[in-house]
Amino acid sequence: MTAVFISASLINKLKPKEKEYDVRDTAIDGFLIRVHPSGRMSYVAQYARGRRINVAKVGEIKPDTARTKANEIILAYKKGIDPREAKLKSKGIPTLQAFLDNDYGSWVKAHNISGDEDIKTIHRHFGYLLNKKLNQIEVRDLEKWRAKKLETKAMKANTINRTITPLRSMISKAVEWGIIDEHVLKSLKILKCDDTRVRYLSEIEVKQLFDVLYTREAKIKKQRASANEWRKKRGKPLYPELKKNDFTDHFLPMMIVTLNTGVRRSELLRLKRQHVNLEKNTLFVEKSKNYMARYMPLNKTALKAIKQWLKQTEHLNSLYVFPSPLKPEKHIVSIKTVWNNVREASKIKDLRWHDLRHDFASKLVMKEVSLYTVQKLLGHKKIGQTMKYAHLAPSYMAESVGRLDG
Repeated sequence: MTAVFISASLINKLKPKEKEYDVRDTAIDGFLIRVHPSGRMSYVAQYARGRRINVAKVGEIKPDTARTKANEIILAYKKGIDPREAKLKSKGIPTLQAFLDNDYGSWVKAHNISGDEDIKTIHRHFGYLLNKKLNQIEVRDLEKWRAKKLETKAMKANTINRTITPLRSMISKAVEWGIIDEHVLKSLKILKCDDTRVRYLSEIEVKQLFDVLYTREAKIKKQRASANEWRKKRGKPLYPELKKNDFTDHFLPMMIVTLNTGVRRSELLRLKRQHVNLEKNTLFVEKSKNYMARYMPLNKTALKAIKQWLKQTEHLNSLYVFPSPLKPEKHIVSIKTVWNNVREASKIKDLRWHDLRHDFASKLVMKEVSLYTVQKLLGHKKIGQTMKYAHLAPSYMAESVGRLDG
């Protein structure tokens, strides 16, 4: 975090980055500018640890005026006046949209690795609530929404629960900050669902899947060679050559790494090059909102794939192992289309991407790796989450019952 005297000339020099960042003022402790990836900037007063409030958008008032306002907020808090309560008295309770734009949006992006995705989820699924004031959102609004999802089979119960979570969290923060008096969704019950699903690939299914993947690779390489031959005859620039051991794109290495490490899709997409250690054969998975940080050992299969892919993408100078082909400064955000095509072509029924993680865990347990070890590799906080794989370890179950002998 940078500390410098905030002035008009400084503001003109500030450039947006991939993630939001703060520039702190050296004159007033607690006065800062938040720079958003979109280029939008806001004056902010941090009046206590973990507590901050927007003063104004940059451009609406001059830096000196913003500094004075921020200082007034900080001094008032020291006298026992909470700036959020004062803001509410002057403006009233904000709408969901206003709360996202002026307070919660910047906070959740700064504190949660999934902050951007949480905000997108709220907009995508609960846009009809954006113009409602926070205290006017009702449980029946959500009950109607999820009843429709269940009726049309657009979502399963566990997906519905996960989708509502970002909205619940946002309301919780509004209560914590004193913006509303009580949690308007506190009586909304979580749907009961079966979270014990364990789906792994049979040997036949693994063969079907990789037959499709390697056929896809061969087809793309053939198309590239044909295209370059056509372009060469016409004196046009050639596409990059795909060598024998090259991957045609990100999808196959993603599959190989997932099946051999069990990392979640979100962890895979956000994986950074600096977190892959080719000397120690490990990758580091950063801590996210709900999951533990951990070091993952790489077996020979995963190591070979990731080493080849890092070599192929080195010229992009990206922070990420799987950079976006169009914007290398960002990571790939979706593999849905390719995954659906591959899954359909392989004719494997009832297979989700998350089942590749189940496959990793299941096969470890079937090879008599301890549940404790599997728990640590998966990043589960509690052993109870890992126990759903216990039935796959006959020796584990037999040993437990065997203790009754004699």
